[in-house]
Amino acid sequence: ADHYNVKGGVEFGFMSATLDRRVAIQYASSKRDNAAILFEMQMGMIDRGADLSWLSQYPHEREVLFAPLSALEVLTQHVEGQVCVVSIRLSVNLQALTIEQVVSKMQRSHLQLIDLLQGNMRFAGVPPSITAPLQQLRLQASHKDPSYYNVAQHYREDTNRVLDAQKKIFDNIADMRVWATDEGFDRKAKMRRTAMLCASVGEHGKAADLLTLWSGLNTRNGTKVPITPHRQKSLTPEWDLIAESLIKQDGMHAPWPGTLVELIKRGKMSGKLTAEGNAFIGTVQRMVEEMLRDRHPPFSIGADVLVLLDEEQIWEHARISRVRDGIVAPLMTYTKW
Repeated sequence: ADHYNVKGGVEFGFMSATLDRRVAIQYASSKRDNAAILFEMQMGMIDRGADLSWLSQYPHEREVLFAPLSALEVLTQHVEGQVCVVSIRLSVNLQALTIEQVVSKMQRSHLQLIDLLQGNMRFAGVPPSITAPLQQLRLQASHKDPSYYNVAQHYREDTNRVLDAQKKIFDNIADMRVWATDEGFDRKAKMRRTAMLCASVGEHGKAADLLTLWSGLNTRNGTKVPITPHRQKSLTPEWDLIAESLIKQDGMHAPWPGTLVELIKRGKMSGKLTAEGNAFIGTVQRMVEEMLRDRHPPFSIGADVLVLLDEEQIWEHARISRVRDGIVAPLMTYTKW
């Protein structure tokens, strides 16, 4: 027994039993020199095995087969003549897959990928009109034979189509005409959540575009401003609002640092910062100072940080080993974990 005073185990393979007690005793006592053990269990509405009598070469044995990973818990035991009878509580493995489910594992993983992408976009509030290609791909995949996806080349091709469709959605998500059809009062909230979704998958450029649109709707004292396709220019008040939202409200947590880097890049022209770029950096610096004023310096030596590898757009775990003083966002030397 274990520390819960429970005795039992798990059968890793198929387990064969019979509905005829005489057959079981016959098998158990077939070797006269060995002690015989008989497991006695009761099937329930859920914990049941498969009756194999209809296809067995020995139908009179009334064989019942249980799937692998069936749990057997010992309840009582007693002796009948030369046989030790052990009463067992049976629990079948409810997670066992059917043959059809095993064959369709690759197809199900492909459909789950599409469902995941659609779910993220639905939660963010992406307009349904732009996500239609994903739904179409899911419909096509669900009608294909499951064995089709067991061929690696087919699986790779269809997965690439899904990822390409997602990329196309993100490429068009900052088109103001996409949002012009959404007249709901929560349009601004949807745009901001969608910007966060873009940033979380590494599309910081699209996240910056959406935040610019979002801030444009908020910097006019809440008045409703029609969205027109030609309006693309970013204004300093809009950038200030973006900085306040990402730094003060969200604490500059992931995935926003990469988006802030993208916005700072946009403040450059011919390699030099524009007036608007300088204004944005000044705003960011002031807000970071306020945020960190009453906190332990997050950029102290030995602190664990995430470092954005700009060319690869990958965040790496690192630890600060040297800091140059006097700068809010200090220059630092770090060592990867």
